[in-house]
Parts: sequence; C-alpha cells; structure tokens
Amino acid sequence: PLLSPFNDLYSAEAIKKLAEFTEPLRDKFCELAMSYNVNIITGSMPQIQKDGKLLNVGYLCRRDGTSEKYEKMHITPSEKNSWGMVGGNTLKTFDTDCGKIGVLICYDVEFPELPRLLADEGMQILFVPFLTDTQNGYMRVRCCAQARAIENECYVAIAGCVGNLPKVNNMDIQFAQAAVFTPCDFAFPTNGVKAEATPNTEMTLIADVD
Repeated sequence: PLLSPFNDLYSAEAIKKLAEFTEPLRDKFCELAMSYNVNIITGSMPQIQKDGKLLNVGYLCRRDGTSEKYEKMHITPSEKNSWGMVGGNTLKTFDTDCGKIGVLICYDVEFPELPRLLADEGMQILFVPFLTDTQNGYMRVRCCAQARAIENECYVAIAGCVGNLPKVNNMDIQFAQAAVFTPCDFAFPTNGVKAEATPNTEMTLIADVD
C-alpha cells in the first residue's frame, strides 16, 4: 500500500520512493521484537545501496534488539525489467536463541544450491518470505520449499501476501498460503506439512517445531 501515492511515477521511480521506507520499517520491527520478546523475520523490501544499485532485502530482528540483513540473490525478470533490481551476493545463516536459521526470499528457494549451502552451515529452520500474484507462481514456491525440507532435513516456513490492492500499480494482486513444512520421515507428519493456513486468507499460523 505504501506504493499507492507513487502511481503517477514509472515503476522504476516508484520503487525507489518505496525504498525510503525500508530503514524506518526495519527500526520499527526491531522495536516490536524487543517489546513483544520475539524474533521477527521481516518481509522483503527494496534498498538502494551506496553504489546506487537497488536490492531486494529483508531483516532478522532479534528480541535482544540486534538485527541482520539478508539479500535476494536471484532476481526475477519482472523485478529486473520493471524496477531495475539486481541480485545480492551475500548468503549466510543466522544464530538465534531458537537455533540456527536461514532466510531466502521467494524465487531463491527454487534453486537447491542455496539451501544446501545453508544446511552445510547447520541451518535448522529455513524461512521464505515471498510474493506471488498467481496460484501457479505460489505452487512453484511451495513445491520447492517442500523439496528443500526433504533434501536438507530441516523445517521450512513460508509466508506471503494475500488479497488484492486494486489501487497499487504493478502490485495489485497476490496469492499465498502460509505453511510450515517438515521432512517426510518418521516422527514427522506423513505428508511433510506441519501446519498450513487457509489458502489466500489473511490469518495467523502458529506451529511448534522441535
């Protein structure tokens, strides 16, 4: 919705305006993490680097007030052509008081090599914030996320935007279904799904993982 005031601009200019909200949003999420004593993995946001390049980034905001950034490495044709985004080059796991985690943004989970590298670093839970506008786009993210849980014997949690924003150019429709996936092995659900939300419905999904 923060894009709506910039509908009169070309997409590449509008996304740069949206990037002005990224650091204030990060700071607010850090404040919320401390206030509610939780760790927060944010959705992804545009960020303009010092060299002028536009990246797709997100943040791990810990309950102790610290934060770390993660970057989307594989940029979709739409992000490149409409917004002029480029891929990042940093991939790493993050230590939390709940275990070692990894975060991959949307399209990145469709490339098996990235989670494999994170698993080699001891990742126990992979988080995948995403945005897909169609159900088939969502299924690519979902099916690949399930495969990554099986391949790397870890949990994978996915969460995306749902509903419509008819007054926002280039971002008017979304389809998603949040879920937590597990390996398909003994002691786990037979279908590898620990929990899932109602498709394309705004709701909170809660799941305990050991």
